[in-house]
Amino acid sequence: MTIKSITTKITLFVILVAALNLPGLAQTGTSVLTWDLQLPMSDSKDFLGRGTLTARGVGFQIRRQMRENIWAGAYFAWHVMNGSDEGTFPIEREEYTGHATGKYWSYINVFPVMANIFYQTGAPRGLQVSVGLNAGGFIYEERKEVSS
Repeated sequence: MTIKSITTKITLFVILVAALNLPGLAQTGTSVLTWDLQLPMSDSKDFLGRGTLTARGVGFQIRRQMRENIWAGAYFAWHVMNGSDEGTFPIEREEYTGHATGKYWSYINVFPVMANIFYQTGAPRGLQVSVGLNAGGFIYEERKEVSS
């Protein structure tokens, strides 16, 4: 691969990411598709065997104007983190407890779902400042695949 082709691919990638993050504006609402980054920490980092930044996430946020400066909305996302290692690790299930040895791949999928409310001020097509709160939950799924 040549330097020119790598530069072209990076440029196209940056343009695509920027385009996905442009908000769709309407008179009383906005929606945003985002490319989300994740950094595994604590137990997630231990499960994956690494704590590097992961760029495998997508989110969608929608907001509707309730009053002049008050907006309410929702946020949905899918974040994927993975890692691999080789060695022995414990298996703890209700029906079986033991150890497995070999090359293994670890996966975490997180699906956050949140309602939000924001106070927003500023010019409609200029600089806007937004302060908000999110509340909700998430579905967290992890799995390990082993090969001998």
